Amino acid sequence: MAQGNLPHPLTSFVGRRTQIRQIGALVASERLITLVGPGGCGKSRLGLQVAAAHAATFPDGVFVVELAPIGTAPMVPRAVADALAVTVRPRRDMAAQISDALRTKHVLLILDNCEHVAAEMAGLIDSLLRGCPRVHVLATSRIALGVAGERVWSVPPMTAREAIELFGARAAMSAPGHTEPSEADAVEICGRLDGMPLAIELAAARLKTLSPSQLAARLTNRFDVLTTGDRQAQPRQRTLIATMDWSYELLSREARTAWRFASVFVGGFGLEAIESVSHELAAHPSAVLDAITELVDNSIVSVPGTTGDRRFQMLETVREYGLLKLAEAGEDGEAESRHLRWFVALGLRAEPEWRGPNQQRWLGRVTADLGNIRAALEFGRRDPAYRNDALRLASSLWLGWQTRHASEGRMWLERLLDGATDGRARAYGLNVAGFLAYVQGDSTAAVPLLEESVRVSSAIGEPAAVNLSVMRYGIALLYDNRLAESVEVLTDAVARYRKARDRIGIYVAAYELAEALTMIGDYEAAWSLHRESLVLKQQQGDRWHIALSHFGIGLLEWMQGAYDSAVEALRQSLTLRRDLDEEWGISKSLEGLGWVEISRGRCTRGLVLLGASSGFNERLGIVLSKNYQVLHDRSIGMARKKLGEVELRTMWRQGGKLSVDDAIAYALGDERGAPSKSKPRDAISKREHEVAGLIAGGMTNRSIARRLGVAERTIDAHVEHLMNKLGYRSRSQIAAWVTSRGSESGN
Repeated sequence: MAQGNLPHPLTSFVGRRTQIRQIGALVASERLITLVGPGGCGKSRLGLQVAAAHAATFPDGVFVVELAPIGTAPMVPRAVADALAVTVRPRRDMAAQISDALRTKHVLLILDNCEHVAAEMAGLIDSLLRGCPRVHVLATSRIALGVAGERVWSVPPMTAREAIELFGARAAMSAPGHTEPSEADAVEICGRLDGMPLAIELAAARLKTLSPSQLAARLTNRFDVLTTGDRQAQPRQRTLIATMDWSYELLSREARTAWRFASVFVGGFGLEAIESVSHELAAHPSAVLDAITELVDNSIVSVPGTTGDRRFQMLETVREYGLLKLAEAGEDGEAESRHLRWFVALGLRAEPEWRGPNQQRWLGRVTADLGNIRAALEFGRRDPAYRNDALRLASSLWLGWQTRHASEGRMWLERLLDGATDGRARAYGLNVAGFLAYVQGDSTAAVPLLEESVRVSSAIGEPAAVNLSVMRYGIALLYDNRLAESVEVLTDAVARYRKARDRIGIYVAAYELAEALTMIGDYEAAWSLHRESLVLKQQQGDRWHIALSHFGIGLLEWMQGAYDSAVEALRQSLTLRRDLDEEWGISKSLEGLGWVEISRGRCTRGLVLLGASSGFNERLGIVLSKNYQVLHDRSIGMARKKLGEVELRTMWRQGGKLSVDDAIAYALGDERGAPSKSKPRDAISKREHEVAGLIAGGMTNRSIARRLGVAERTIDAHVEHLMNKLGYRSRSQIAAWVTSRGSESGN
């Protein structure tokens, strides 16, 4: 028998060195390892690299069986026999003859691309493992083979560092002497290609005719661009779309349908969601579940979470292929409309939860589906027939917008109000648009929006809609510092809600009236309303509004000179806001604490808090409303008199450099968060850790912003803070830092 047929020279060892070592150790000790992953993930190359690195472990040779060209299952034993150079005798079981040839041999058998002949291959492997005690098998497949003793290794996309290394090496081979890709271009290209080795190699081949920046710009149409490769490779590996076609055609009709309809989801989906959208399958019990299970088994869909309700995800390249097939089948319009209707229903389920004990869970759910929500809103914006539905969806998510994405919420509402024809949808859309405007401090825009909301609500004759519009109109007047008018309108709102016996309306309107009364100095009436409102909120379990009550009480205590009580109340508000990850409220609480600290003579501390709040507001696209600006300016004036301009600016800048976590710790009395003290390099916030991980995954700031649902400038700020804290100058250094931390922890 020959000593092996391992190809030589082997594709160079670019990337995945840690995996090669880990898999190699398993190959030496385990009898069957199956590398599982989607098409284009590089599992074949990884298998060959493992074999080359550990060939010396197998003295009788390493043999590769390429199964992709095998058209039918009965040809499997013949392909294995040919690779092993086994002389096959007619009229005798071929599997038995292969076992006889290997019975005393210590070999590694690489079975490449088993997915389309998995059942036949499983039987042959089982026979070999039983009859040949020193045969080891390394298989590559989109699905596990189901053989007893099989060890499955899921092959993930490359890390950013590995992908960039592969791209650089292939670029040098494909276009020697041409301009070397910049780090920014390499990061952009590899990120767009999901770290898929095949896609990266095909992209590098295009550098013969395109500059790196031109290639990056054209990868929005990746299936058109990635059409050249190694002419000696299998046909399905010469273009990216051929690789996708190979995977698609191996699936059942139901799984192909599920792939098409699943592709309309952006950023993941749950089982109920895909059942709602896949109308062709939904009529058959368990058909969608069975189809999704097949997609998971075939590595088309992944299930990243291990706790809670399962969510499914696709690589963007896989999703884009599904969209192509969806359009080819003429199903895209139906899929998008069903997708929108599903999220309208989700928004209507979420809205009652905004004022109850499940706020945090539903905020998390909305955040997880933000990509889908954006896609649904964009579909409704494009198609006038669905404009009213999209407006209902955007309006129902008012708390989700307010806590983290107020600018984006306002943008969607503005676009969708233009052309909306349904009176109820329009009235509520105007209401929420006005609410988000005053949240951002833009009371100039909020007041007319809410005035119009009152008019439209009154015209359609719905008392509940009128009451909400009147109340929020009163709040807009308060934020506009029109205090006397605000007290008048909010008094009317409280009376309306008392008449309707609407407990939630009472506690919201009573709180806002209490704050307006605080501003005009009617402290006794304000105290009475605050107490009533807080008790009702606690009965409801409405933590967001409870946090607001603590802020209002802190404001009232401060204005009465009870500074210690004010700090206690404002810290309670801050703690609740932190637990809800509610950045607007965090910034508001920091601002209030800054006022109190300056009033009691701790001007340095107060300025740090005001600087931190101002920095967060700038990143969130928020300005102080007119009523709070008056209090802010008064506090700054007091601090300037005591400290002088130079120290005032110094403390302000130091506060602006604090991360959210450090600012909260400092505000809660943890002096370890003080900006004057040096901090360890790794003391970065939870959100900064998340951003660093996404950078290591090859994502650009724009892509990270879309993933996390924040403004791109917010991610720019996080990256700048990371570089300052870690002492780095490039994104690749951040990626390397993330990778090294994973290696140190044993991951």
